[in-house]
Amino acid sequence: MAVRKRKIKRLKYTALALLLFVLSFGLFLFTSIYLRTYNLSLVQKTVECNERIEVMKTQNESLALEIQQLSAYDRVMAIAHEDDLVLNQENIVMVQD
Repeated sequence: MAVRKRKIKRLKYTALALLLFVLSFGLFLFTSIYLRTYNLSLVQKTVECNERIEVMKTQNESLALEIQQLSAYDRVMAIAHEDDLVLNQENIVMVQD
């Protein structure tokens, strides 16, 4: 009886190395493109936030100026006199720093 010899298929290391290189290169390209895109979107969001902050600062400054104008002593006293209110000196308390 003749003994058959089986042929054992061996993996070629060069083919395996080439496959791993191609996969790793593809993964590198994908991640670099993704990270650049993500970085650009973060920069864009940062710019938008800074613009909104500047708009809010100008609005706050204009509102602070309006508050100062509305709370002026002369204006308050004019409104009090229109409503026939009297300034009672006994109720005024002076606070010193």
